[in-house]
Amino acid sequence: MDYRQVYNINEDSTVLCIWSTGKYTLKIIYDVNKPHFSSNFTKYSQESLQEYILNHTEEAFCSAIDKTNEGCYQLNISSNLHFHGPAGEGVYKNMLNTYMPIIQKFMADALTDSLKV
Repeated sequence: MDYRQVYNINEDSTVLCIWSTGKYTLKIIYDVNKPHFSSNFTKYSQESLQEYILNHTEEAFCSAIDKTNEGCYQLNISSNLHFHGPAGEGVYKNMLNTYMPIIQKFMADALTDSLKV
């Protein structure tokens, strides 16, 4: 079966990647039109966002991860900067690096079946 049908991403250009253990699935998106954790920080303060995630991973994890269905979760890594058109690969990579502690925590918790969001 095609994973795009399973995860319903045929027409969703906001999906950057999907990670799954089979029991838990994390969809990582970049969509400035949906609520996102970085909107809690002032514009142009990615260092503050990154520092907060590094120093308060548990709190950031609980605030940034949204449950969408049973066993399915979503993380919107949108920047609070707005671009005219798509953000671009450099921005996606930078935001993925910023959110990596949250992503790693999700993976570790999902693999040990201790995920609580």
